[in-house]
Amino acid sequence: MEFNKKKLNLNKKLIFYLAMVMICIIVIMAVSVNLSVEKKTIYYSSNMVELSKQSLIKSRVLFLRDVKNVIIGISLLMIIVVISISIFLSQKISKPIIVVSKMTDFIKHGGYDQTLEYESSIVEIDNLINSINELSKELYKMEEMRKKLTSDISHELRTPLTSIQTHLEAMIDGVWEPSPERLNSVNEEVIRLSHLVNQLKNLAKYDNEKNKLQISEVDLKQLI
Repeated sequence: MEFNKKKLNLNKKLIFYLAMVMICIIVIMAVSVNLSVEKKTIYYSSNMVELSKQSLIKSRVLFLRDVKNVIIGISLLMIIVVISISIFLSQKISKPIIVVSKMTDFIKHGGYDQTLEYESSIVEIDNLINSINELSKELYKMEEMRKKLTSDISHELRTPLTSIQTHLEAMIDGVWEPSPERLNSVNEEVIRLSHLVNQLKNLAKYDNEKNKLQISEVDLKQLI
């Protein structure tokens, strides 16, 4: 199986790495203990004939001490190996998370026009990156719509306000007589302004999640 060419989900990848670590530890420890014990056994067995009873006891103590030292040495080696592998795994897993974190921070400060071009070997991370890119695109579209809407609203409101201001200033300065026609013109601009405000109110209402638009197909022939 070519695990390095396939994307694994995070859970399977951690299990795979931990299994590899445990197998390496078991193999190294088994080989090291076997070689050390075998070497000591051959050494003491070859000299056992020439040893007295007291010497045999001493040799046995030395043998057990040597085996103990070997096990302690192998254990220390395994601790170093496990720590090294743990650091490697933490860096491998944390690197894409750090990249994603930087991207979200960039979006938080208004960088909606950027997307994250990064591909990891973890399915969940790739899915998260794709979701963040889609979110960034949607936020960019909404920001552009907001800017356009703000510009349109500013223009639409400026026209009736300017007209009302011009009429009122002219009548206050005595340039125009406050005739019914001119007062009616001002009233029409006020009605227009009120209509724009109501449209904004409806827009805010539709933007609420509780009042989503229900879109459905309609046969236009039935409406004619």
